[in-house]
Amino acid sequence: MLQTTLSASPVSSGLSRCRLNLRHYYDSVSNLKPPRLSCLYPNPTLVDCSKTLPALTYRQFLSRAGRPTSALVDLGNTTTSMCIATLGNTNKVIVKFTARYNEVAHRLLADADLAPKLHFCERVIGDLYMVVMDRVDGTSVWQLQEDNKPVPATVWKDINEAVRILHAEGIVFGDLRDPNILYLASEARAMLVDFDWPGKDGECRYPATLNPSNAWPRDVLPYSIMRKAHDTWQLDRLAILCKCTP
Repeated sequence: MLQTTLSASPVSSGLSRCRLNLRHYYDSVSNLKPPRLSCLYPNPTLVDCSKTLPALTYRQFLSRAGRPTSALVDLGNTTTSMCIATLGNTNKVIVKFTARYNEVAHRLLADADLAPKLHFCERVIGDLYMVVMDRVDGTSVWQLQEDNKPVPATVWKDINEAVRILHAEGIVFGDLRDPNILYLASEARAMLVDFDWPGKDGECRYPATLNPSNAWPRDVLPYSIMRKAHDTWQLDRLAILCKCTP
């Protein structure tokens, strides 16, 4: 019996040391800073090798709802991803990767201060566009309604002007849903975001992934032809929200 006790003593001592080592290890792990996600941010290759990528420092991912997050984003079946970054030293920007983008429409409205400034729009390997634009301090019409706040009449006025500019060039915006209309309260004006869909009137088509359960004119269906009248229908709906007369 004494021999058994003596032989078990080193085992017990070893287990005790292991237990202490494990405690120290897990105490140290709990005090570690969250891992850097820099290795997970995009590092694209331009299709046109004569062009140069902008000098970006990625800061955060954006969720599918457009909210900043430090976690990896589950993109589901979407074809778009976005990040917050700085361009140069201080300029805060949104970096977007998407399968479809209308640079012409975006620049037309950015020149009229009806869309965020566009810094970069080029194709990258993977059949995507890389888009870099200013990050603006605005609240979507969707969020205003969620917060039970009124939608100012200037929203309809500015968005109506934005659509007029696009239609004059034969371009249908196509996606005048509430999340894509921002109100900049500090400047008492509105602008459009999300230029994935705009296309030529009577030629281009809506995405096959269009959700028919959203509010659309009756003839707007997945992969159907885009018409100026569809924008007009959405403007009339916006006028009701803003309590103004078109």
